[in-house]
Amino acid sequence: MPHPRATRRPDSPSLIPSIDSYSGRILQPALIESEAYRFIVEVMSEGAVVLSADAAIAYSNRSFSLMIGVPLEEITGSDMRRFVVADDLPRFNDLMFEAREHTAHGDVQLAAETALPVHLSISAFDSGFVVLVQDVSQRRQDEAERLKLIRRLMDVEESERRRVARELHDQFGQQLSALTLELATLRRGRGRRRQFSDELAPLESIAKQLGADLDLLVSRLRPPALDDLGLLPALEQYIRRWSEEVGVHAELHAKGLEAGGLSSDTETALYRIVQEALNNVVKHSQANNVAILLDQTADRVSLIIEDDGVGFNAEQRFPSHRFGVTGMRERTALLSGTFDIESSPGRGTTVAVRIPLPPGEVSHR
Repeated sequence: MPHPRATRRPDSPSLIPSIDSYSGRILQPALIESEAYRFIVEVMSEGAVVLSADAAIAYSNRSFSLMIGVPLEEITGSDMRRFVVADDLPRFNDLMFEAREHTAHGDVQLAAETALPVHLSISAFDSGFVVLVQDVSQRRQDEAERLKLIRRLMDVEESERRRVARELHDQFGQQLSALTLELATLRRGRGRRRQFSDELAPLESIAKQLGADLDLLVSRLRPPALDDLGLLPALEQYIRRWSEEVGVHAELHAKGLEAGGLSSDTETALYRIVQEALNNVVKHSQANNVAILLDQTADRVSLIIEDDGVGFNAEQRFPSHRFGVTGMRERTALLSGTFDIESSPGRGTTVAVRIPLPPGEVSHR
C-alpha cells in the first residue's frame, strides 16, 4: 500500500505533547526502544527525528514522514539535509552548529510536495542530534491573512486622510484666504481712520495664524508634497517644520533617492515611520539632536533615525503601543522589511528599517 502523502492527521487534544514543552528533551535516544516511550513519540503531532553526528537519520516518527510525504523506510538512513530546501540549507547548518552548545531554534522549509515551513528545535547528545519539527504553515497563513487585513485598513486610512486633507484645504483654505483678502481691503479703504485700522490688525493676525494652522493640519493628515513631489521633498518639508515647532535640531541625509523610483506604498510607509519616530522623540527621548538617514540602492531602501536622548533598556520588555512600535513594525512587515530598535539608558535610541525593493520598482503616485 502506498504511503499517504503529506496528509496531516487530527491531533489528540489533551494527550499530544507540545514542541515548546520539550525543546528536544523528549527524545532520549537510549529510550527509543522502550515501547511506552515510542508510543508517546509516535502520537506527537510534531515530527521527531534522531540524527547521527553527520546528520544521517537514525529514527523518525510517523508525523515527520507525513509532513514530507516520504515513507518511513525511505527516511531511515537518509541525510536530513536531503529534506531541507536548498535555499535554507545554510540556515539548517547554522542551527546544527549552534545545537552543539545549546538547544537551537529556527525556521526552515522542508522539501515536501510544496515547500513546507517548519520550526526546528535541535539538541545534541553524545553521538548525534535530536530534532523536533513543528509544522508552522497554518501560522504563516494566519500571519499572512493578518497582514493583508492590516494593509487594507492602512489603505483605507491613507485614503481617508487624503480625502479629509483635500476637503479641509479646498473648503476652509479658500474661506480663510477670502477672509484675509477682505480684511486687507478694509484696511486699505479705511486707512484714514487710525483706530479702525488698529482694530483690524489683530483680526488679520488671527486669519493668518488660522491659515498656517490649517496648512500644518493638512500636512499631518496627508502632506500634498508626498503625492505631488515624492518622498524626499515631503520629508525635507516635514522635518524642517517639525524642528522649528518643537525646538529640536534635526537633519535629513539622503542618498540615492534623487531619481525617485519608490512605489507609493513604500514612500507612505517610510514617511509615516519617520513621523512616528519623531513623535517619540518629542514624547520620550528628551533629545537635542536627531539624524534621519535615508539610503536607496538597487535592491533595498534603508531608513535610520538616531537621537541623542535619554534612551531606555532595549533588553527589557516595553509597551510597544506606547512607543508606536507596533504600527512602525507592521508597516515594515507589509513590505517584507526588517524593523529594529537599539537603545540603552543615557545613549539615545536608533530605529532601523530596511525594505527590499523588487527589481524595477517604480513610483505610482
